[in-house]
Amino acid sequence: MAPAASARQSRASITASLDIFDVLPDAYVILDNHYRVVRVNDQYLATVQESRDTLIGHSIFDVNQWGPHAQRKARAEWLMATFNKLHRTRRPVSAQYFRYDSTAQTTRFPVVDPTLENANNATPYASNEESALVPRYWTIQATLIPALEHTREGKVSPPDTDQSFGTDREPHWIALRVWDVTEEMARTERSQRERAQLRSLAQLRQQLVADANAKLADEKHRLEQAMSFAELGAWEWQPDSGAIICTAQCKINLG
Repeated sequence: MAPAASARQSRASITASLDIFDVLPDAYVILDNHYRVVRVNDQYLATVQESRDTLIGHSIFDVNQWGPHAQRKARAEWLMATFNKLHRTRRPVSAQYFRYDSTAQTTRFPVVDPTLENANNATPYASNEESALVPRYWTIQATLIPALEHTREGKVSPPDTDQSFGTDREPHWIALRVWDVTEEMARTERSQRERAQLRSLAQLRQQLVADANAKLADEKHRLEQAMSFAELGAWEWQPDSGAIICTAQCKINLG
């Protein structure tokens, strides 16, 4: 297939994909090569509880700003590490789980963007004492896609030329798949606590049995010593076999 025909087919495929983008069951956000948000689907808006107006055209490092400064700074580093690996390997990259708390009424704060030269001069964090933070855990998968054209309304479409397709030197955008794994983490933590409790109970039972056996052995030894001192014998009847088992002293006493 000729390069031009291949590019046209790629653009047609992308156009068809954009038609179903908003109804995908997973949350997606599309970033341009400056990490600006150019498109989000409905599931992403529901996941982060934001509107398109607060996202489109803004850097991914400046949106979804919740919680304490330390978490927001760590989020920026987490994202940048993922993007750096993506550009280095040019293969889809899945990030490790990351805790990033949120509030029911999100209040946005300035964030340190590691891509900026003047990141050290960022506006300091203002406390958010009025909002209750909810622990949330996230993971992402970043994938390179051919660069698209976009409008001020946040709509994207294939470029009119073939210059964005075909070589690693050409510009690419990033499709970022986002999962809120808070419930999964909660289930994992509950399961770990339950297993730990079961292990503790099993260890406790083992210790109780060991203590009881040690006490029984000690009392048996004391009884044997007392009987030996008093020259008393002992015998035991086994009902299953009908046999009578006597100690040596018992045999001596019985002649």
